[in-house]
Order: sequence, then structure tokens, then C-alpha cells
Amino acid sequence: MRIFLSRTLHAYAAPLTVLALSTAFAQAALAAGSAAFDISATFTSGGINTGINPVNRLVGGGSPNYQKGSSFGPYQKTLPIATGPSPIPTLTVSATKLRSNVHGAFGVDTISAEGDAAVGGLDLSLQLYPPPPGGPFPQPFLHITAATLQGSGYYNLVVPSFTTVGSSAEVKKLTISGSLVGNKTLTFSGMPDANKVLFQSPTVTITLNHRFVAGLISCSPKCVFTPASVNSSALEITLTDADLNGHKVSGQIEIGASEAGSELPL
Repeated sequence: MRIFLSRTLHAYAAPLTVLALSTAFAQAALAAGSAAFDISATFTSGGINTGINPVNRLVGGGSPNYQKGSSFGPYQKTLPIATGPSPIPTLTVSATKLRSNVHGAFGVDTISAEGDAAVGGLDLSLQLYPPPPGGPFPQPFLHITAATLQGSGYYNLVVPSFTTVGSSAEVKKLTISGSLVGNKTLTFSGMPDANKVLFQSPTVTITLNHRFVAGLISCSPKCVFTPASVNSSALEITLTDADLNGHKVSGQIEIGASEAGSELPL
């Protein structure tokens, strides 16, 4: 009798294991997702928060296979970022074309999710606005132009537990100038390494292919980091108490941003 029960248990053990693995795999596929947007900005000055909500944002997930895309242009936005008498520090943004794309795939033993965003013909300035009538016209605190800024973030899971995340960026004819970068002219074209710092000071950091990876650390007994998601942007500008004509401004600008991971983005 003991032998019969043992054989019975072994006969059902394999199908049950496969079923459990398939169920877990399907749940993981449904949980994987991605997001992408082209431009966003947030600022704080004098206790006042201002910003540009993510432009042309797409979110994908909730099903194993998905594909979404959106393109439009031109785009223009003028955002005052401080209070007081004119002229005041203002962000101006224009672009000839914006493109966002998200997609996910469910294979035999793989799950993938990716977000892509591209901005063409970018012209972005932090400057005093409106300019005084008759001049002199103040130079921008920061002026950025680019033919193309494109960023991607991706997530891949191979059953049972091999996970990779990453990002990439392509930059064409990027030029940055202004008093916030010491009145220098910075240029870049190509595919930057992850978290390539183009300029850094106590008040300003400019990063290409910015990448932030989140995950879990398990120790049993060796500690292992398992990535769960990635946030990335082709270009990120961070301000920390930057002095813009007497206004202290902190904030962040993201261009060509994406997110991909094992949980659906908000």
C-alpha cells in the first residue's frame, strides 16, 4: 500500500508543479507593464509648486500582449515657475514632434515589457519672461536644443527567475548653454552610457540616459538583488536651489522618459 500511494503521489506531483508554474507565469505576465511620455517638469520656488504633467503619456499592461503608440506635433508650452513682479523665471518648451510607444509580449518562457519616447526639434529655455520692452534682452539661465532625444526602458523575465532591466538613449545634435552651466556651450551626439553626467554643479545636474532600477534583495544566506522595474529618461535636468534672478528654484525636467517592470505603472 505504501508503494502504491508513493507512486500515486509522484504521478500527480509533476502535473501539479507544471500547473503551479504556469499559473504563476500567467500572473507575472499580467503584472508586467510599461509606460512612456515625452516631456514633464516639476518646480518648487517660494513654497509654490508648478509643473507640466507628462505629455503624450501612454500606459500598457493588464494583458500578456499589448501595443500602443501615439505621435503628434508641434508642441508649445510656457510655464511661469515663480511669483512676483515681471519679468519672472519661466520655462518655455517647443518641439516639432512627440512620439510615445509601449509594448509587451508573452512567450513560451519569457515575458517582456518596454516603453519608448522620442522628442524631435526640441527647444527648451529657462529664462526671464516677458522680456523687458525695448531690451536689453536677458540671456537664458538654461537653453537646450536637440534634433532628437530618444529613450527606452525595458524589462525581461525568463522563467523561472532570471530578470533583466535596462535602458538606452539616442541623442542627436544636443546643445546646452546658459548661466546655469557657467556660460559654457555643451554638445553631445550619440548613444550615451547609462547615467552619463554631462554637467554637474551644487545647483544643477544634467544627465543623459538617466536610469533608476528598483528591486528586491533576498539573503539566504548570500544576498542577491533581483531587479523589478526601471525608470529612465533620455535627458534629465535637476535643479537644487538654483538662483534664477533672486528666486531659489528646485525641480526636475525629463525628456524622452519611460518605465517598465513587473508591476503596472501608475
